[in-house]
Amino acid sequence: MYLESHLYCIQDKLPINFCDEVIKFALDLSQSTGQTGYQGKKAMKVRNSFIVWLDEPWISQTVFPFVEIANKEAKWDFNLTGAESLQFTKYVGSLNQHYDWHTDSGKKHANRKLSFVIQLSDPETYVGGQFLINTENSKNKKDIGFSETWSKKGTMLFFPSFIKHTVTPVVKGTRYSLVGWCTGPRFK
Repeated sequence: MYLESHLYCIQDKLPINFCDEVIKFALDLSQSTGQTGYQGKKAMKVRNSFIVWLDEPWISQTVFPFVEIANKEAKWDFNLTGAESLQFTKYVGSLNQHYDWHTDSGKKHANRKLSFVIQLSDPETYVGGQFLINTENSKNKKDIGFSETWSKKGTMLFFPSFIKHTVTPVVKGTRYSLVGWCTGPRFK
């Protein structure tokens, strides 16, 4: 599949208090350990984070209009027919939490088409935790995308769910993000 762009970034569009309100709301809920397809020690090597599933309308109604904008402006025009629950993710520096290279689609999630990450934290409150994207799914470092601007609080990053990405270990402080996946008929 040819893509004109592999990532679409929207900044300075969320309501000013939105990020703080999501963090406060999610931290009052019961957190669980983020899961992968692996078990035991292997799972912790791949992913080490805390999560909370969110289905609150006030959050979805704020976020999902931007999905339509990104899908159109990036010229993906994916046939999106639904969305999964949003995932609040917490990466704690004292625990060296991270999420290794992965895609958001596959056997278990074949209908995921468009993924997004919203940076909820102020970048001055943690060290590490960089979101990286590998647009060509290669081992060549030149194919790995990163921008300091992606760490800005309120930044929304959208990308096709089949693109590899990672969150590097947080080594100090705590990083909070909101993650979502939009679904539709399988790609042909």
